[in-house]
Amino acid sequence: MVRFYADWCGVCEKLAPHLHDLAAKNQDRLLFLEVDVEKNEYIVDKYEVLELPRMICFKNGAKVSEIFGSKEESYTEWIKKIQEDQDFGGPTDL
Repeated sequence: MVRFYADWCGVCEKLAPHLHDLAAKNQDRLLFLEVDVEKNEYIVDKYEVLELPRMICFKNGAKVSEIFGSKEESYTEWIKKIQEDQDFGGPTDL
């Protein structure tokens, strides 16, 4: 799991505590990383991060799913789906 954020993004700041809590609760199954879009332009361009906040899930080095938006419950549900290893793809804007 990679969380893309920026210090100037108010929604990113608002969601951060919830996402950190999800990371702590799922640390035994998922690896959570954070990327500051202002300091990592190459990664942002490579994965076409156009909206913030955004999270991308990788499996075996390949992007398998992503989500963006401002609703805490959407991120919680998205992570549950990933853990259940359901087949879903494309960006999810919830």
